[in-house]
Amino acid sequence: MTTDGQHKVSFWKKFRKIITKKNVFIVILLGVLTFQYFQSQSNSSNLSFLHTRESSLIEEIGQLKETYLKVGEDMNEIRQYLRLPLQEYQKIEVDTENEEDKNKDQIQLALFKYVDSIANAEAIREKLNLNKAFLDNLLISKDFSQFLIKENLVFSPTIRDENNVIVKITTKEGDPLITYTLDNKTGDLVFQTVTIKEPVDSGDFVAFKQSLMKFLTDNKADLIANISTAKKLRDTIANAIESEKVQKILETKELVLSPDYSQTDLKLTYSVFNKSNELVGEILLDTETSQISLVDKNDEEMNLFVTDIMVSLPPFLEGLDARSILEQKAGASIESFKKTLEDSGFKSLLSKGELYFQGPKEDEDRIYYTLHDKKDELVSTFAIDKATGVITVTDNNGHKDENLLLFEEEVKKKS
Repeated sequence: MTTDGQHKVSFWKKFRKIITKKNVFIVILLGVLTFQYFQSQSNSSNLSFLHTRESSLIEEIGQLKETYLKVGEDMNEIRQYLRLPLQEYQKIEVDTENEEDKNKDQIQLALFKYVDSIANAEAIREKLNLNKAFLDNLLISKDFSQFLIKENLVFSPTIRDENNVIVKITTKEGDPLITYTLDNKTGDLVFQTVTIKEPVDSGDFVAFKQSLMKFLTDNKADLIANISTAKKLRDTIANAIESEKVQKILETKELVLSPDYSQTDLKLTYSVFNKSNELVGEILLDTETSQISLVDKNDEEMNLFVTDIMVSLPPFLEGLDARSILEQKAGASIESFKKTLEDSGFKSLLSKGELYFQGPKEDEDRIYYTLHDKKDELVSTFAIDKATGVITVTDNNGHKDENLLLFEEEVKKKS
């Protein structure tokens, strides 16, 4: 039998064998690694929180920016009412780039900018020269000239100005089947027909020329038909504009609408202006789809596609608001005042304060309403300027003229 002392001696010997320098080092190393693992997990959680908070701050700044701009717009409306010069409210720029990541070396930044500009300019110059050569080679190509003669087509005189080089292939009657426009600022070459507009891929000239000849051979009849359709539509619009009925409406409403149009891409635009030369409406002709639409610029949702412009144009012009922007704001101001007087909540407020309005009375320039108390005594007079919509409040003594939109309570003024 073994004694307790012997057990203790045996255990101590085994334990001493286990606790060597190597084993102690391993245990310490495992402890350090375990501590670093939990510390890194904690740091990761903190970083995740900071990233979430940063995103939240950026969103809050964006909301603040939107509110600031809306306040600026409202202040400009007030300034316009008062016939004061408008202010330009600077946009709040949200910079999400980390300050530490920004390159602050001004010399390096300037060099990058300069070299990038030179490289871009050189690339544009090369593209411009290449596309100019394409057009020049097409103009002097003998086999292409013979092809045009065979197809009863010609080059119209080339247009060269500061902005563009324009080459047109037309019928002998002068109708342009194809127009090439070379932009001198970008070097871009654009191919356009009545229904197509697309960039030209400047590759091999021979392939380009052969492709053009095939396109004309296959599509000449359609191109001529499309030109004829577009011309008929333009004539129809011009006839509608020049009709006696439309001219009478234009005169009555003091509107200006000409048969002349502007062209952007595949759309022709006939503009309607009011007496203040403000754009109030448009007739749009889409040559790609042959559709005509009428657009009210004061109500962008009112975009009407029409099949008979002669029938649709008169009521469209009748419905346009021909007033100037200032006149529209004045009208809105007057309507808002009248509407408020009829509002049940406002009537309740008047009743609670034992007040009532009388009016309107008006002269050539203003509309007047008066506010009275329960003793029928005058409290104040409201004068609405017909030209600007500015509402001025005057006290019962005829003093203290104040713009209603800038009204402040006396208590707030003193505080």
